[in-house]
Amino acid sequence: MGYTAEEVIGKRTYREILSRDTVRSIRTAFYTDKFGPRGKIINMETEFLHQSGESIPVRLSGTLLYEKKKEVGSVVFIQDLREILRLQREKEQAERMAAIGRTVAGLAHYIKNIVTGLKGGAYVINSAVKKKDLGLVQKGWKMVERNIDQISSIVLDMLIYSRERKPKYEMVDPNSLVKEVAELMEERARLSAVDMVLDLDPSIGPVAMDKSAIHRCLLNLISNAIDACTLEGLTNGRGRVVIKTDRPAGWGVRFQVIDNGTGMDQETQQKLFTDFFTTKGYKGTGLGLPVTQKIVKEHKGRLEFKSAPGKGTTFTLLLPQRDLEQLDADSEEASSPLSQKMN
Repeated sequence: MGYTAEEVIGKRTYREILSRDTVRSIRTAFYTDKFGPRGKIINMETEFLHQSGESIPVRLSGTLLYEKKKEVGSVVFIQDLREILRLQREKEQAERMAAIGRTVAGLAHYIKNIVTGLKGGAYVINSAVKKKDLGLVQKGWKMVERNIDQISSIVLDMLIYSRERKPKYEMVDPNSLVKEVAELMEERARLSAVDMVLDLDPSIGPVAMDKSAIHRCLLNLISNAIDACTLEGLTNGRGRVVIKTDRPAGWGVRFQVIDNGTGMDQETQQKLFTDFFTTKGYKGTGLGLPVTQKIVKEHKGRLEFKSAPGKGTTFTLLLPQRDLEQLDADSEEASSPLSQKMN
């Protein structure tokens, strides 16, 4: 806190040291059962403000003191969590790097296919140049571009997953963002014989988010939905992917990506976010959903899914409501040790 024992003992009360909001939250905790029975606090986590302005993450436990059934004081034990959270972040970072290491071998075949595609495109271009066939040049160049995009996608996913990052917030129209992503996926859906439908709530206003990051999330979810509709086992006729937006109470926006694909059994659902698991064999990296989950956590949002074999899958992405005045505060909070623990 920045005070010496001599400055505090017998001279200052906790109300003079802690912020008004912190005092209020501690008092409230004592008189509710949120952190234990009334009159006690067990492992409540909050932040204290240091004199230097640093937010210090702490864990509190305490009890009210009574004499003849009358409250006469309280005792609170405070644990500084800075070192614990630092070690936890290092452990999480090491686990992410280890997971990436484990998937490199699995990516080898995937990357080999991309390189083969690049070589194929280069061969077509060389042949077209010799024949002076402009149409064939364009065909070969599209092959090259498509495979370059795949490599870029892998690299971006690995970078996002492997390092700590803070969202670069801006106010974004969720519906416009969905339209951007849908436009990118339109040709792929058409070639896969999948109908893509937008069901957008026009009443939703701008929401604070990292536009490029949430763009990535939606791209991953829609891409997976299209793939699910092209896997063997589709029983509901032509593939269909619906992208919905609305604004449930307490949230800024809810994105839903709904497909009528093959659905997932319980075993697949349990593995969905673990160690780059993929149902696409050599065609998938298993990076998309872990990356999406990480981005959503960084936004303090929520990622949920519902699925059953033969009944398709629904992914729901929820983002909290923030206004412009909160953006700077969120940025500062994201850099604090407690926030980094949450992320």
